[in-house]
Parts: sequence; C-alpha cells; structure tokens
Amino acid sequence: MIHFVAFYELFAHKEWTFHKKKKKVFRVSSNLLVTVVTARRAEGRDCHLLQVAQQLKSLLKACGDKPCAEVMLCDIESGPTLNEDALLLEKQFLVVRRSLDERWQSREVANIFEKEKRDYVFCLCQGWDLMRPKNVVVLDDNALPLTRFALNTLYIKLHHPERLRRYWNPEPYHILEWMGLGLFGAMMLLLLHYLLEIIRLLPQLYTVCPATECCTPAVLYPGNSSIQAAEYLDQAICTQGNAKDMVLYKVARSRPGEKAHSVEPNLIKRIGAYSSIRTNPVPPRLI
Repeated sequence: MIHFVAFYELFAHKEWTFHKKKKKVFRVSSNLLVTVVTARRAEGRDCHLLQVAQQLKSLLKACGDKPCAEVMLCDIESGPTLNEDALLLEKQFLVVRRSLDERWQSREVANIFEKEKRDYVFCLCQGWDLMRPKNVVVLDDNALPLTRFALNTLYIKLHHPERLRRYWNPEPYHILEWMGLGLFGAMMLLLLHYLLEIIRLLPQLYTVCPATECCTPAVLYPGNSSIQAAEYLDQAICTQGNAKDMVLYKVARSRPGEKAHSVEPNLIKRIGAYSSIRTNPVPPRLI
C-alpha cells in the first residue's frame, strides 16, 4: 500500500563521522536520503541549488528533535570552473564529487545524454555506498520540493510536466480520461489547474498511477531500488530519444516484477529556465 508522508516528518539532520585518512563518511543506515544532483550552469545563474537547499533546510528543521533524513549534494561538475553554489553549501550539507581523474574521464563523454546518465548513476551509487539508505529521493538542483510525497515500487516520479499530463500519454488507462475531456471540453481544461491546486492541499486525494516516459527531476526510490536502478542504467547506452528516463520506463514495463508509479499532483516545482541537456532558446522557456 502507498503511504503518503509529509516532507517535514521525514527530513532531519544528523551528525557525520569523518575518517581523516580515507576521507570517507561512515555511518549507519539512514531511513531517508535526499540526493540533489547539481552542476554549474553555463547559462544564467539563478541560484537554483541555493533555493532547493534552503527549502530542504527548512523542512529538516520542521522535524524537530526526531532525526528523519540525510541530505547529500552530488556535484557532478566536470568542467574547469567550480560549482560555486555547491562550495557555499559544504559547511551545511555533505557534498560528494568525483576525483580529478574521474572528472577528466567524464569530460571525454561526447554524448550529453550518456553523460547525464553516468552522472546520475554516480550519484545513486555514492548515496548507497556511503549511507545504505532505506529510501532515496533524487532531485535535480532546480526541483524545488513542495510538501508531500509517497513510497513504493522500483521508483516513483514526483514530477511530470503538467503540459503533458493526462492528455497525450500512450497509457491505456488514459482512454477514459480522453472520453471525459470530450464531454467536458474546454471547461475541464480551464478548471484542471485549479483542481490540482485544491487537491494539493488534501493529501487524501492524491493519486498514484503508472509512470509515463518523460522526465525524472524528482524520483523516490524505496528500499534498495536505487542501486537496482543504477545497475539497469549502467547496462544501457543513452542517446537522444533514449535518455535515462526512457531507459527506466522501459525497464519497468518489460522486466517481470518491476513497476513504476507517478504521484499526482506534482510534489516538486521546477524553477529552472535553462536546460543542461538541450539547446536553450532565446529567451529561455520555463522547463
């Protein structure tokens, strides 16, 4: 059964123990690890990571004295310029990076979709190796958490572009929704946005449905499924049209016993204006 849990009931800060020689973090299993994948943005500097970190910090404080989560910033910047926002947050959160040799090797990956996948796998593996978390939430650095999210299965998408929601997805269960749109027409389209906002205030009305292909800015991996997802991704070569979100979708559809779900309405808000994957139009569009 899917359980809906408030962010503030899950997030709390714990003390870290550092091994001075090996420079690794050793600690017991965490109930929840929130991993934020971040890199320096070449176009524009809107402090996305700082906004997300501030929101997470507020949610951590709301936990009170009961520890409930860890936050790890995964800095996958491979260019010669440092990720300044990640540097600013090092005293507040654990920040992990590749070694200098690994960063040089990462630059040699010409296919941006494959690089994105390898960066994602690196962050999943780092979180698992350092924490052995019972659950993992992976956020892009421009995915601002809202209030609530859910648990279960291989992975659960916490965001799906609303412009793609419910209308042109090829899932069979959407057929009745298409018929409903035909009946209610333009009025339904007009009210949909406001309806989702009302539902957002009532977690009892949240819905969990089969995940669709597009977009993984915020994903919850329950249990050890984060390392399973990393293994699936590591076996695939990502290209345009077969990015990491498509790979995960195909795995969940084709492998016996694997499922993927999506929560509606969205539990994070995209605050980015620039894509790190595709060419950005001028002026940029909100993604």
